[in-house]
Amino acid sequence: MNGGNSINQIKKKLSNKKSIVTLVTFAVIILVIILYFVFRKIPVESISVTSESIEVNVDDVITPDIEFYPNNSSNKNVIYKTADENIIKIDDRGYPVAVDNGETMLTVISSENESVTDEVKVIVNTKISSINAKPLDKYIQIGDEKQLEYEIF
Repeated sequence: MNGGNSINQIKKKLSNKKSIVTLVTFAVIILVIILYFVFRKIPVESISVTSESIEVNVDDVITPDIEFYPNNSSNKNVIYKTADENIIKIDDRGYPVAVDNGETMLTVISSENESVTDEVKVIVNTKISSINAKPLDKYIQIGDEKQLEYEIF
């Protein structure tokens, strides 16, 4: 009987070790699956500026609304390029800034894949801080039509 008990004890110990190995293997598989979904890279397939044109004033930073496809793309960073640096400059941080009146195209490029791009027309206006107007006549009444001299600042 002692021999039979030893064999049963050995079988029991081996069975426990198999259970532990199975559990560890299962845990490793789960960890690999989790790491795959957490760290997988989802490439940008396309980007789209949501408006056909943007109107801004001189000195404004231009921030177009951009949609990425797929929505859960890993890298949503973009690079901006301007068709006319006299109207829009790209600052040291990489943002487009309106510097003078006019219209030009702003290209938005995926930093992950430079072949993924979109463009938007940007219209830059000068900020008007004040308007001085003087009537040629001293008095103006409601309903009168008069010529004015004016200066825009």
